[in-house]
Parts: sequence; C-alpha cells; structure tokens
Amino acid sequence: MCVAMESTILPLPVMDVIKQLNIQFKDKREYRNDGKYNKRRHDRRSTEPFNATVIQKKEGIDVIIASIKTNLFKLTEKTYEAVSIDVMELLETIMEESTEEEQIQVMNEIFDTMSVNKIFASLYSKLYKCCYEKYDIFKIKLSDEIMKYKNNLETIVFVNANENYEDFCKYNSDNESRKARTCMFVHMMKREILTFKQIEELLEYVCDELKRKMKIAGNKEVVEELSENVFIFLSLTMTEMKEQNIFGKWKLFVETMSKASVSENKGYSSRSKFKYMDILDIYNGKK
Repeated sequence: MCVAMESTILPLPVMDVIKQLNIQFKDKREYRNDGKYNKRRHDRRSTEPFNATVIQKKEGIDVIIASIKTNLFKLTEKTYEAVSIDVMELLETIMEESTEEEQIQVMNEIFDTMSVNKIFASLYSKLYKCCYEKYDIFKIKLSDEIMKYKNNLETIVFVNANENYEDFCKYNSDNESRKARTCMFVHMMKREILTFKQIEELLEYVCDELKRKMKIAGNKEVVEELSENVFIFLSLTMTEMKEQNIFGKWKLFVETMSKASVSENKGYSSRSKFKYMDILDIYNGKK
C-alpha cells in the first residue's frame, strides 16, 4: 500500500537559500519545487557538521586601534587636517583612560602602520611629530626603532623563492618595511624630529654593513637591498648635505661605488652598481 506524500510548494527565495546551503555544506540532495525530492540522494546525508560563523565583536582598545588605523589609511595632503585631528583625539582618549600596556600597544600599531608605505612617509612623519611632541612614549619608541633598524641590518638573509616561498614573501615584506622606515627617518629629520647627524650616522651604519658584505660571495641580493636604502638616504638628503658642507664626501663615495668591480667584489652585482649610477645622475642634475 502506498501512502501519498503531501506536496508543499516552497517559495523561490527559500529554494535559493536551500541550494546555497547545499553547495556550501556539500549536501547532494536535490530539491524540486513541487514538494518532492530525490529519495536516493536524500539518503546520502552530508557528513560535515554545520559550524556557525562566529563574528568577534571588537571592544574597547581594539575599536580605537581600528579607528586610528582607518584614519591613517585615509591620510592625504587634502585630508591631513581632518584626519590628524581625529587621530589625536582618539590618541588622547587612550592616554587618559587606558593602561600603560594598552598605550604601548596603540603606539606600536601607529608606528607599524606608518612604516609600511614609503610613498606617504612625509605625511606620516608630520603626524608622528604631533604624537612625538605631546607624548614622551613616542620619543622612546623612536629611539627603540632606530636601534632595531641598525640591528636588523646585520641579520638580513636572502631567501630563494624556490626553496621556501613563504619565507621569501616575508623577506620581501621586511625589505619594503625597511625602506619605508628609511624614508620615515629622513622625513623626520626634515621635520626636526631627528637631527641630520643622526641620519648621517644611520647612513654610515648602512654603508659599513654594505662594504663588509659586498666582499663576500652569496651576498649579492642583500647588498642590493642595502644599496636601495643608501639610495633613499642620499637622494633625499642632497640639499641638507650641501648645507652641511659634506656633499663632496658622499658624492665621492657614490662615484667609488659606481666604479667598483663586480668581479673583484663577490657580493656585489651590476644591479647595485647601477643604483649608484642613478644617484650620480641625480647629483649631476640629470634626473
């Protein structure tokens, strides 16, 4: 004896939702919009459990950090006044109402966000000066970052993408961050947060590391990265070097590097050599 099943016609929106859930959770049942379904496929139930997506709600310090970072990403010449006011107001809230640990967390997020893109280094350094002049922890942070910058120069290790692609991506990311920091430091000097002497000391530190590594085989990529940072220092400080009467000293260094032998210096490459030729073009007014 057969018992007839009662048919129920489902609305189209409901059918669409069911189809999407089938796709997402690999349920192979086929539903027809006539109240019937394929019994054979109905018996092949999905073995994957349904796990509801949990959306973490940001609260307290995380909300302020997110707001500050959002504002920093909006920063342009046109938006600077409004964005800087918003950031400083959010920062004031943190400094008045949060623990020392939370203040340090926010400060680190601000510096890290400002150090990811060298294109905006001038604007970021301008805003950092506001933080630097108002809160002492930003002075401490800058000193720590300069020391960290020096230490990192000694530990740069090239990673081949064919050997470890994940580490290669991190290597490139670290390089970009380093160049962004170099730009930030130079623009901080231009805004009188750092002195020219401090910038020249950083430049000399990079050059000493470069000259040491270019003599050792296997360092070509590292020397190229160091040369990129030398390029930033020297191309952005030409005016200050002339004012300090040391332009001739650094032009001589660039000329020497542009003539250095690739065959005699096992860690030196044509790419690095061309970078110094580019600096010479800038110094000679060709670029």
